[in-house]
Amino acid sequence: MIIGVEMGKAYTDERKLLKEMMEGIKVKGRYILGDALYGMDVKVLRLMFEKAKEVIVPVRDGLHKRVRNPLRKIVKWMYENGREK
Repeated sequence: MIIGVEMGKAYTDERKLLKEMMEGIKVKGRYILGDALYGMDVKVLRLMFEKAKEVIVPVRDGLHKRVRNPLRKIVKWMYENGREK
């Protein structure tokens, strides 16, 4: 189990911190479990899939838009179907 915490300067974008943390991981695991980040960056999701077989992170439809990106749809499906695991 890997638990990561990354700190940056005040008001640093959390997606940037997560991307840097994911780039530093050198092993491949089975799952990545994460908390919802608004506007989850597709580049970060790709890094997550390089590091794990399943990425279980909440990806939600917006107020006026549905998830359209294919990779984000896969992650949304994995989250909705992986919650029972």
